[in-house]
This record gives sequence, C-alpha cells and structure tokens, in this order.
Amino acid sequence: MGNILILSAGRRVSLVRGFQSSVSAIGERVIAADMYPELSAACQVADAHFVLPHCLDSVFPQELKKLCQAQEVAVVIPTIDTELAVLSSRINDFQSIGTTLLVSDPEIISQCRDKRQTADFFSHYGLNVPAIYAENEIEFPAFVKPYDGSRGVGAHLLSSATDLTSSIRKNAKNMYCQYIDHAEHTEFTCDLYFDKNSCLKCVLPRQRLEVRDGEVSKAKAVKNEIVEELFGQFKRVPGLRGCVNIQLMRHNETHQKWYIEMNPRFGGGYPLTKLAGADFQTWIVKEYIGNLEVAEFRDWQHGLTMLRYDAEVLVNA
Repeated sequence: MGNILILSAGRRVSLVRGFQSSVSAIGERVIAADMYPELSAACQVADAHFVLPHCLDSVFPQELKKLCQAQEVAVVIPTIDTELAVLSSRINDFQSIGTTLLVSDPEIISQCRDKRQTADFFSHYGLNVPAIYAENEIEFPAFVKPYDGSRGVGAHLLSSATDLTSSIRKNAKNMYCQYIDHAEHTEFTCDLYFDKNSCLKCVLPRQRLEVRDGEVSKAKAVKNEIVEELFGQFKRVPGLRGCVNIQLMRHNETHQKWYIEMNPRFGGGYPLTKLAGADFQTWIVKEYIGNLEVAEFRDWQHGLTMLRYDAEVLVNA
C-alpha cells in the first residue's frame, strides 16, 4: 500500500477530495505539495501538505524523492505541464524506491509540449488536424499561437495580412494554423484513461460551454461518435498512461472533427468526468496500489452538466 501525492496542488480541491474518496476504503492518505502550501486551498484540505521547490529548480527531483520516501508515497500525480518532462525522465529512478510517477513516456511528453509534433501524432493515428502554414504561405483567416504555449497565452486570430504584426513575426515560437471558426464548430475536451499497459479504457467527451482564464467553468458530458472514433484509433498507444486530455473542434452540421491539443495529465474539467461516473482516480488506486486490472468502461452519464463556482477554504492563523 502507500499514499498519493498531488504536486502543484494550488486550487485543485476537487482532485484532492476525489482521491481521498478513492483511498478511504484502504486507509491510505492523500498528501499535497506546493511552493506555498499555506496559500493553496487544495493543500489545506489534503491529509497533509508539504513545501517543494519549483519543478524546474535543480533540487526539485531530490527533494521530491526525499518526500516520497519519508511519506511512503505510492503514486505521484502531476498537475501542470512543466512537471511532466522532469518526472518522465525519472520514472525508473523513482520506481526503485517503490514510487510510481504517473506520467507518460518522454517521447510522448515532448510531442504534447510541441503542438507541431502533436499534429504529427494525431495524423499518425488517423485523426484530422488543422493545416499548419509556413509564414510566407498563410491562408487568412488564420490562427497564431506559440507551439509550446498553454491556457491560450499568446494566441491570436489573424483576419488578414495586416494583423500579422512585426512582434508576431519576431516570435520564433509562433506557429500559424488553419482557423477553425467557433461559430460553425463546437469545442470538446475529452478525458481518456490509459492503463499501465497503455491500453485505452475510457473516453468521455466534455462539451465546453464556458471557459474562464483558460480553464473550463461550464461543461456537459456528451456521448457521441467521438467516443467510438477514439476507441478505434487509440486502442493502445505505447507510452501513454493515466489521464490524458484531448481538445478538438467538431463541425455542428457535418460533424467533421479537427484535433488540436493533447495534455497527458488531469485537466481542470476532470471533476465532471468523475461525477459522470468515469472514476479515473479509483482506477489509479486499483492499478497502482491494489495491483488490479481496470476494465473498459463506457457506462457514464450522458448529459450531466457542470456549472462551476468559487468557494472558500478558511484557515485559522
């Protein structure tokens, strides 16, 4: 047995509480870490919390390892993109102390961090992607974004060539993409669960209804053809493990899909997936603590809608 550690816990109260529910029957703890745990709501509701340096700090790996050994951590759950490469390169090292870093292989992480490689990944598995243009061959309207960006930072619509400013041109990280009109398409974010053998066990598409600060605030669980398409194309993807988050646009009439982004970690909208019945957290406990197999799961609740709101965690001085 062993405890679960959630990194960069921040505001992920639902994620902490979901794991607490999943481990309650076996008597294990859910602990959290953050650079400033005293200011993290999720750290305050965890069974214990700890300070860790920034994941890109040179001492982060050794400090994390010390914490895992001292707190008998069985599984480490990353929550932000910058942690993934750092952890992925150390999977075997932590396995030697009995700790699973629940992260995909380095090659997969690299493909997800570079959106140009993400497009190649989707194409390899037979999924449709928006065109990527060379700077001198852009077809307007187009969309520009940093190839390693997140949360929509630095993304812009280019209606015509006059929108292509010198500052946009100077950014070597910018990539120019075919524009997918939101008026004609609906955005979906899909949560996929891959077991420890990289076999796909669940697909749950969430229709994005509203986004706040790059994270979904209103969404609906929808059973449509996306489920079967992803089960068909992603039956087994070597190197993928745990929760994987995929974003796509679906045409409102033709249902043609454009796959845009993949994040191999828990996304901010995961609580809806769990509440709809696809309990990835319990499956993680079964696989990585109980050493049990996870069955393919499709019996989640269609149409369940999540409307998020702000809540408070109060801490006495």
